[in-house]
Amino acid sequence: MNPASLGETYHYRMQKRGYFIVSLFISSIFWLGCESDGPPEKDFQGSWRSVGYGKMLHIDSLTAHWYDHTKISCMPASTENLSGIIGRMNLRDDTLVLEEGFDRYYFIRVPELPEPCQTELTAAQQMSPVYNFEVFAQTISENFAYFERNKLNWEGLYTHFADKVNESVTQPELYLFLRAMLDSLQDNHGYLEAPGIVEEIAAEISAPLESETSGRTYGDFEVAAIVANQYLENDMSGDSRVVRWGTLAGQIGYIQVNAMMLHANLELSDSLIREQGYVQTYFEAMEAFSPGEQWALEVAGISKTMQEAISDLKNTRLLLLDLRFNGGGNDDVGLEILRWFNQEKRQVAWKKAVAGDSFSPKVPIFLESCDAPYLGTVVLLTSKQSASATDFTAMASMELLGVYRIGAPTEGALSDALNKTLPNGWYFSLSNEIYTDMQGNCYESVGIPVHIDLGYPSDRQTFFRQLATAADQDLKMVLQALESL
Repeated sequence: MNPASLGETYHYRMQKRGYFIVSLFISSIFWLGCESDGPPEKDFQGSWRSVGYGKMLHIDSLTAHWYDHTKISCMPASTENLSGIIGRMNLRDDTLVLEEGFDRYYFIRVPELPEPCQTELTAAQQMSPVYNFEVFAQTISENFAYFERNKLNWEGLYTHFADKVNESVTQPELYLFLRAMLDSLQDNHGYLEAPGIVEEIAAEISAPLESETSGRTYGDFEVAAIVANQYLENDMSGDSRVVRWGTLAGQIGYIQVNAMMLHANLELSDSLIREQGYVQTYFEAMEAFSPGEQWALEVAGISKTMQEAISDLKNTRLLLLDLRFNGGGNDDVGLEILRWFNQEKRQVAWKKAVAGDSFSPKVPIFLESCDAPYLGTVVLLTSKQSASATDFTAMASMELLGVYRIGAPTEGALSDALNKTLPNGWYFSLSNEIYTDMQGNCYESVGIPVHIDLGYPSDRQTFFRQLATAADQDLKMVLQALESL
């Protein structure tokens, strides 16, 4: 796989958050947590409803059963062996608490699972366009966090599309209706995935309505490599695939991080990488690990890389942390990167999730300290393509003294993607969380602001072409901006 296709594959997976990210969130937000002796197993047995997130949980003596739940639907999501998660649960009065990294998820005990959770759908219900539409709309209604912020008339939007959907609607037509409805939310984490043949037919139907683009298409990893090759006078990164580092002229260090994932140190087959590319090979290898192990491997991998990079660059007077091509991944990877510039533990943000007419309890997010942090000035380079976990990293950096941001505001996709499955098996995601900085500001959709705006285009390919064809001019512009800090 050439660099361009590698980059496009990575961008595609970041937009849909991939099977690795989907499994990490859907089936294992309930896996990870603090080790604890906890109460006896029988105290966890019974049925539980999540506070936000649209989940039901039933625990028996051996198994934890997970369900995706709305007021009109309930479908099995996954099952886990209870012995694998019992040590990660805690009870606070009658509330079950589970933790993942800095996240906490709360469940309230209920007498029993709702009736839909105990009833298997018929084949006709599973494939019904009307039922799938209603479950899709109900999930949005109960969980989407930004109706007011995006100035949306949800009732009008629902009625507009509900009037179009009946039992004679084809699967490709349903796909187009759902995608249009999702697009109307202006949700940066809104995503819909159907079987390939459905999407292909839908694309043929909508092709005359979509504008054509001209010019070469660049992958994010490809343009990142072009920029790094232009910037670095001394490349110290060796065979690193996701992080590049080294020095520029004038005692300036440079670290380019192109994903908030793909950092685990795995023994990947060189032949497989040549055949199907690094990203696919990486994801397939990660399937051998539990979600908890995946998370730990990612954080350990980026920690080792940052240790090497900071050791190499510790004597520079200024360090550029280039996140312009980083479409996101894992928030904890971003925190681990920032930890290498932080001398004392501090809170950097808050988060909460929609829960009915209210919200889940606010979760404080802390940045741990580093015993030997980089002590020079740090400058984050960001763009509209800096998204998701990279948005969060940029926001968290606002609490660090001596850290500046230049380039362009980030995308503004801070909420985690809440991943769901429709009765017909299609996947979709939406934003159900609100992240805020320490002053209570929310940057969803608008992005994290910069100290110096370099006027980068917001369109992905226009931006990539500009840098790919004039990386030398971009470097001059960045160096000029540094002189004014």
